[in-house]
Amino acid sequence: MRPIIIENHSPTSSHVIAKNFLDDDFGNMDMVFRVQSDRQFKTVNVTSTNTKTIRDGLDACFVRSQQDIELLRSVIFWQKNTIDYQALHTAFLLNSLTEEEFEEEAEKFTVFQKDVSPEIIAAVVDRLDSLVGINFDTSDYADYFHCTQNNVMKGLSLLPSHSRFFALLPPATQEK
Repeated sequence: MRPIIIENHSPTSSHVIAKNFLDDDFGNMDMVFRVQSDRQFKTVNVTSTNTKTIRDGLDACFVRSQQDIELLRSVIFWQKNTIDYQALHTAFLLNSLTEEEFEEEAEKFTVFQKDVSPEIIAAVVDRLDSLVGINFDTSDYADYFHCTQNNVMKGLSLLPSHSRFFALLPPATQEK
């Protein structure tokens, strides 16, 4: 039997999967096949997997991306809040606001420090760094988490000692 080379020249083909394509759960009965052709050796390789395996992988990817979007969204709101406060403070310094007006508006930006789990700080800082790559310092993270810098340092100490965050820790903390 001579191998067949399959080429797709159809103008109606689409790489978009219909919304309900992976909806039903047929367990091991529903399969997806992949056909790969190798022109050099004139062979066709067919592999298969359960549709559920693909759907589970896509679902996990979707959940991770949603979590990343929520994390980035929280950073955007944090930065917007910081910018808004700085604009208010600048207006006060330029005598565009009275001290009473400034204090009244500044109350909207008041946050109370809380104790945040070092594990949560470590996980969020690590993921945030991989997403944006901005070098925030401990005071930035303390502002983001609404906690103390010491609380942030406890979280950073849980990250690998070879990471750049280790350099943000005081020397006594670095000697684990």
